[in-house]
Amino acid sequence: MRKKSDTVFFLIILSTLLTNCVSPYYGTARIEPGWAINAGAGLHSTVVPVLDAGPIYGVGLRSDVEMGYGFGKYFKPYLRGALGLNTASLYFGDIGVGFQGALPIGPMIPAVKIEVNSTGARPTFAPAFLLGIGRKEIVTLGIRPQFVGFNPDEYEPFLDVLTTVHISPKLSIFIGAEVTSFIEYFDENDDIPFFSLGVGYKLPAFHTKQN
Repeated sequence: MRKKSDTVFFLIILSTLLTNCVSPYYGTARIEPGWAINAGAGLHSTVVPVLDAGPIYGVGLRSDVEMGYGFGKYFKPYLRGALGLNTASLYFGDIGVGFQGALPIGPMIPAVKIEVNSTGARPTFAPAFLLGIGRKEIVTLGIRPQFVGFNPDEYEPFLDVLTTVHISPKLSIFIGAEVTSFIEYFDENDDIPFFSLGVGYKLPAFHTKQN
Protein backbone atom coordinates (compact mmCIF):
# COMPACT_ATOMS: atom_id res chain seq x y z
CA MET A 1 0.00 0.00 0.00
CA ARG A 2 2.86 2.37 0.86
CA LYS A 3 4.61 1.65 -2.47
CA LYS A 4 1.41 2.38 -4.40
CA SER A 5 0.97 5.72 -2.59
CA ASP A 6 4.59 6.63 -3.26
CA THR A 7 4.17 5.83 -6.96
CA VAL A 8 1.04 7.98 -7.27
CA PHE A 9 2.78 10.86 -5.47
CA PHE A 10 5.80 10.56 -7.80
CA LEU A 11 3.59 10.63 -10.91
CA ILE A 12 1.80 13.75 -9.69
CA ILE A 13 5.07 15.56 -9.02
CA LEU A 14 6.57 14.41 -12.34
CA SER A 15 3.56 15.58 -14.33
CA THR A 16 3.58 18.91 -12.50
CA LEU A 17 7.23 19.61 -13.23
CA LEU A 18 7.36 18.25 -16.78
CA THR A 19 4.45 19.87 -18.59
CA ASN A 20 4.01 22.31 -21.44
CA CYS A 21 0.57 23.90 -21.95
CA VAL A 22 -1.42 27.13 -22.27
CA SER A 23 -2.56 28.13 -18.78
CA PRO A 24 -6.01 29.78 -18.75
CA TYR A 25 -6.62 33.18 -17.17
CA TYR A 26 -10.20 33.78 -16.04
CA GLY A 27 -9.58 37.12 -14.31
CA THR A 28 -9.41 40.69 -15.56
CA ALA A 29 -6.74 43.26 -16.30
CA ARG A 30 -8.47 45.51 -13.79
CA ILE A 31 -7.47 44.92 -10.15
CA GLU A 32 -10.05 45.10 -7.37
CA PRO A 33 -8.95 45.80 -3.78
CA GLY A 34 -9.01 42.80 -1.48
CA TRP A 35 -9.08 39.08 -2.10
CA ALA A 36 -9.85 37.74 -5.58
CA ILE A 37 -10.42 34.05 -6.33
CA ASN A 38 -11.12 32.74 -9.84
CA ALA A 39 -11.69 29.09 -10.68
CA GLY A 40 -12.42 27.34 -13.95
CA ALA A 41 -12.52 24.08 -15.85
CA GLY A 42 -11.97 23.21 -19.48
CA LEU A 43 -10.27 21.32 -22.28
CA HIS A 44 -6.58 21.61 -23.13
CA SER A 45 -3.71 20.00 -25.02
CA THR A 46 -0.30 19.44 -23.49
CA VAL A 47 3.07 17.75 -23.87
CA VAL A 48 4.96 15.82 -21.22
CA PRO A 49 8.69 15.27 -22.02
CA VAL A 50 9.14 11.97 -20.19
CA LEU A 51 12.82 11.66 -19.36
CA ASP A 52 14.61 9.89 -22.26
CA ALA A 53 11.43 8.64 -23.93
CA GLY A 54 10.77 11.89 -25.81
CA PRO A 55 7.70 14.14 -25.60
CA ILE A 56 4.22 12.67 -25.25
CA TYR A 57 1.36 14.82 -26.58
CA GLY A 58 -2.14 14.61 -25.27
CA VAL A 59 -5.56 16.19 -24.83
CA GLY A 60 -7.54 16.27 -21.63
CA LEU A 61 -9.44 18.15 -18.95
CA ARG A 62 -8.07 20.60 -16.40
CA SER A 63 -9.33 22.64 -13.46
CA ASP A 64 -7.66 25.91 -12.41
CA VAL A 65 -7.71 28.16 -9.36
CA GLU A 66 -6.01 31.53 -8.92
CA MET A 67 -6.02 33.44 -5.64
CA GLY A 68 -4.60 36.92 -5.17
CA TYR A 69 -4.88 40.01 -3.00
CA GLY A 70 -5.27 43.47 -4.52
CA PHE A 71 -3.42 46.24 -2.73
CA GLY A 72 -5.58 49.03 -4.09
CA LYS A 73 -6.20 49.07 -7.84
CA TYR A 74 -2.57 48.88 -8.94
CA PHE A 75 -0.82 45.81 -7.46
CA LYS A 76 -1.84 42.21 -6.76
CA PRO A 77 0.41 39.25 -5.82
CA TYR A 78 -1.15 35.89 -6.60
CA LEU A 79 -0.73 32.13 -6.54
CA ARG A 80 -2.35 29.74 -9.01
CA GLY A 81 -2.54 26.01 -9.62
CA ALA A 82 -4.18 23.43 -11.87
CA LEU A 83 -4.89 19.71 -11.82
CA GLY A 84 -6.33 17.47 -14.49
CA LEU A 85 -6.25 14.33 -16.57
CA ASN A 86 -5.12 13.85 -20.17
CA THR A 87 -3.97 11.26 -22.67
CA ALA A 88 -0.30 12.20 -22.23
CA SER A 89 -0.15 11.25 -18.55
CA LEU A 90 -2.56 10.01 -15.93
CA TYR A 91 -2.07 13.13 -13.83
CA PHE A 92 -1.57 16.70 -14.94
CA GLY A 93 -0.35 19.66 -12.89
CA ASP A 94 0.51 23.32 -13.46
CA ILE A 95 1.57 25.82 -10.78
CA GLY A 96 2.63 29.47 -10.85
CA VAL A 97 3.37 32.41 -8.56
CA GLY A 98 3.70 36.09 -9.44
CA PHE A 99 2.20 39.54 -9.27
CA GLN A 100 -0.04 41.72 -11.42
CA GLY A 101 0.17 45.46 -11.96
CA ALA A 102 -2.55 47.55 -13.65
CA LEU A 103 -3.07 51.14 -14.74
CA PRO A 104 -6.78 52.02 -14.39
CA ILE A 105 -6.88 55.02 -16.71
CA GLY A 106 -10.30 54.60 -18.33
CA PRO A 107 -12.26 52.10 -20.42
CA MET A 108 -9.00 50.54 -21.68
CA ILE A 109 -6.99 49.03 -18.81
CA PRO A 110 -3.38 47.97 -19.55
CA ALA A 111 -1.86 45.48 -17.13
CA VAL A 112 1.15 43.20 -16.76
CA LYS A 113 1.59 39.91 -14.93
CA ILE A 114 5.07 38.73 -13.94
CA GLU A 115 5.10 35.01 -13.19
CA VAL A 116 7.34 32.01 -12.63
CA ASN A 117 5.62 28.72 -13.39
CA SER A 118 6.06 25.06 -14.23
CA THR A 119 4.82 25.29 -17.84
CA GLY A 120 8.18 24.16 -19.23
CA ALA A 121 10.15 21.13 -18.14
CA ARG A 122 12.10 23.56 -15.95
CA PRO A 123 11.14 26.76 -14.08
CA THR A 124 9.66 29.12 -16.67
CA PHE A 125 9.52 32.93 -16.69
CA ALA A 126 6.20 34.09 -18.15
CA PRO A 127 5.38 37.82 -18.33
CA ALA A 128 1.84 38.46 -19.59
CA PHE A 129 0.68 41.73 -21.12
CA LEU A 130 -3.07 42.31 -20.76
CA LEU A 131 -5.59 44.82 -22.06
CA GLY A 132 -9.02 45.09 -20.46
CA ILE A 133 -11.71 46.53 -22.74
CA GLY A 134 -14.76 48.32 -21.39
CA ARG A 135 -15.49 50.18 -18.17
CA LYS A 136 -16.95 46.95 -16.82
CA GLU A 137 -14.26 44.97 -18.74
CA ILE A 138 -16.28 42.77 -21.03
CA VAL A 139 -13.15 41.40 -22.77
CA THR A 140 -9.56 40.82 -21.63
CA LEU A 141 -6.91 40.33 -24.33
CA GLY A 142 -3.35 39.24 -23.70
CA ILE A 143 -0.06 37.87 -24.95
CA ARG A 144 2.30 35.79 -22.82
CA PRO A 145 5.83 34.86 -23.90
CA GLN A 146 7.33 32.02 -21.91
CA PHE A 147 11.05 31.50 -21.42
CA VAL A 148 12.18 28.12 -20.08
CA GLY A 149 14.82 28.48 -17.38
CA PHE A 150 18.51 27.61 -17.55
CA ASN A 151 18.56 28.38 -21.30
CA PRO A 152 18.08 24.80 -22.53
CA ASP A 153 18.80 24.37 -26.24
CA GLU A 154 15.89 21.97 -26.68
CA TYR A 155 13.25 24.54 -25.66
CA GLU A 156 12.41 27.60 -27.74
CA PRO A 157 10.46 30.53 -26.23
CA PHE A 158 6.69 30.05 -26.39
CA LEU A 159 4.14 32.76 -27.18
CA ASP A 160 0.58 32.40 -25.91
CA VAL A 161 -2.31 34.53 -27.12
CA LEU A 162 -5.18 34.88 -24.65
CA THR A 163 -8.80 36.00 -24.83
CA THR A 164 -11.24 36.07 -21.91
CA VAL A 165 -14.86 37.12 -22.45
CA HIS A 166 -16.68 38.16 -19.27
CA ILE A 167 -20.29 37.30 -19.97
CA SER A 168 -21.34 38.39 -16.46
CA PRO A 169 -19.60 39.86 -13.39
CA LYS A 170 -18.83 36.33 -12.19
CA LEU A 171 -18.81 34.12 -15.31
CA SER A 172 -16.18 34.12 -18.06
CA ILE A 173 -15.09 32.11 -21.11
CA PHE A 174 -11.41 31.66 -21.95
CA ILE A 175 -9.68 30.65 -25.19
CA GLY A 176 -5.92 30.55 -25.57
CA ALA A 177 -3.35 29.17 -28.01
CA GLU A 178 0.41 28.89 -28.35
CA VAL A 179 1.34 30.56 -31.64
CA THR A 180 4.47 28.58 -32.60
CA SER A 181 2.79 25.20 -32.21
CA PHE A 182 -0.08 26.24 -34.51
CA ILE A 183 2.36 27.50 -37.17
CA GLU A 184 4.33 24.25 -37.06
CA TYR A 185 1.15 22.20 -37.12
CA PHE A 186 -0.24 23.81 -40.27
CA ASP A 187 3.13 24.15 -42.03
CA GLU A 188 4.62 20.77 -41.15
CA ASN A 189 1.73 18.82 -39.59
CA ASP A 190 4.04 18.51 -36.60
CA ASP A 191 2.43 16.94 -33.51
CA ILE A 192 -0.55 18.89 -32.14
CA PRO A 193 -1.04 22.60 -31.39
CA PHE A 194 -1.25 23.74 -27.77
CA PHE A 195 -4.57 25.32 -26.75
CA SER A 196 -6.94 25.76 -23.81
CA LEU A 197 -10.69 26.33 -23.72
CA GLY A 198 -12.54 26.83 -20.47
CA VAL A 199 -15.27 28.41 -18.39
CA GLY A 200 -14.38 30.36 -15.27
CA TYR A 201 -16.23 31.61 -12.21
CA LYS A 202 -15.36 34.37 -9.76
CA LEU A 203 -15.73 32.91 -6.28
CA PRO A 204 -16.91 34.93 -3.28
CA ALA A 205 -13.99 36.39 -1.34
CA PHE A 206 -13.18 38.90 1.37
CA HIS A 207 -12.76 42.50 0.26
CA THR A 208 -11.27 45.49 1.98
CA LYS A 209 -13.57 48.28 3.08
CA GLN A 210 -13.45 51.37 0.92
CA ASN A 211 -13.47 54.85 2.45
